[in-house]
Amino acid sequence: MARAYSLTDSPWENEGHGTLQISVPKEDSEWPRVWRDTIAALGYPVSENPFFGRYYGAVMTPESVQPTSKQRNFVGSAYLGTARSRTNLTIWTQALVDKVVFDASIRDKDGDILATGVQYTKNGETGIVHARKEVILSAGTFHSPKILELSGIGDADLLRSLGIDVVIDNPHVGENLQTHTYCTMAFEVRDQEGFQTMDGLIRQDPSAIKAAMESYRKQQEGPLTKSGLNATAQLPLPSYLMSSEGKSELDRIFKQSCERAEPGKTTAAFAKAHEKFVHSVMSSPTEASALYYSFPGFVMLEGEGGMADMPPGSKNWFTAATLLAYPVSRGSTHITSASSSSPGLAIDPKYLSHPFDLEILARHVQQLETIFKTETLAIHIVRDGKRLPPTNSLSNLDEARELVRHKAVGAHRHSGTCSMMPRKLGGVVDEKLRVYGCKNLRVCDFSIAPLMTRCNPQATVYGIAEHGTHNIKSSS
Repeated sequence: MARAYSLTDSPWENEGHGTLQISVPKEDSEWPRVWRDTIAALGYPVSENPFFGRYYGAVMTPESVQPTSKQRNFVGSAYLGTARSRTNLTIWTQALVDKVVFDASIRDKDGDILATGVQYTKNGETGIVHARKEVILSAGTFHSPKILELSGIGDADLLRSLGIDVVIDNPHVGENLQTHTYCTMAFEVRDQEGFQTMDGLIRQDPSAIKAAMESYRKQQEGPLTKSGLNATAQLPLPSYLMSSEGKSELDRIFKQSCERAEPGKTTAAFAKAHEKFVHSVMSSPTEASALYYSFPGFVMLEGEGGMADMPPGSKNWFTAATLLAYPVSRGSTHITSASSSSPGLAIDPKYLSHPFDLEILARHVQQLETIFKTETLAIHIVRDGKRLPPTNSLSNLDEARELVRHKAVGAHRHSGTCSMMPRKLGGVVDEKLRVYGCKNLRVCDFSIAPLMTRCNPQATVYGIAEHGTHNIKSSS
């Protein structure tokens, strides 16, 4: 991580020395303080270092924003801009990868085949780029397994059914799809000095937009310099589940959930290891099993990530969400056609398909309700004001489960479809990111992560890129 990031204007000693500059946004309202005070009132620590330290409790999360210009910093500006002039880099846009090309007649001492290039289509014409050393896929959690399957690497039965010659039979390609699921609550809050929200911008109010643009243009400050989702918390399950009686209840729920879970295509060994790891996190009073976001304004997703309509009127809102850190549910993504130009992908995320996910997220939803009822935050909420989703109380666990079933959505941060782990457990790539059965073909993106990260995976994605770069350079 330190090779990728550089955290400036930081209250922490370790700041990294990477290319991607990040920063902690300036607090220009009282809402971040209220959030920290509320988390502290519940007995959790506050302001631990999110970059190098143990992430537990409330913290202001850094963003990929350049600290002086206040512009978005991303891989294009941080890496690609300085690399464009290199003579060994050629960038083709509007070129669609059809498949990886192999020479099955050439095998190494282990019987692995050789990737010789990549077939592509550009401007309606097909061509091949020949590889002198390696082929590296970085197409993401959905398209890296798609390219592998189009190339003949995947479940042999699926490939044959689509008329694709089987090069490497590995039924785990496209499996183990994971992402965070979360629930959101929004409450109407009082109009107070120092407690401004972003609702004016969300409503596209001309005066709010003008003021925000002026603040950004003149001082590089204001709501356009940040996402507003910086006041966060990483929390364990509610404290009552950490008692001996509570842990017994948790063990019972875990056992029953695992017995009811559908095995799918995951190997029994990996499923058991996955469940054991998640259970160890849930049983710890200092291991966060959910991420909590707060936002000074109304923001709520519904369905497959679409934004919910802003409630009518000019009310102010405060929103918070709880996100399941380590889901046990696993889905899949597979091609439905042998054509690379076909948009067809059969994506089945299987959110909450493992019963344990429902049980854990429901209890975190109850804890989110407790956060809103804590006095340090509750005094800012309009008495008998509106709340969304419209529910009276979630103190009843059955009501919390119903909310999760009907309102939980998936975050757009999927992983696992080309997992890095032993092949016998369900792996697609080894520890050097090489595809099993072809040592000069690597996958270098978030699809190789066999488990979801605890929170936003951006840092992990950059870490994977640095790890992949090191492996590629060391084998040259």
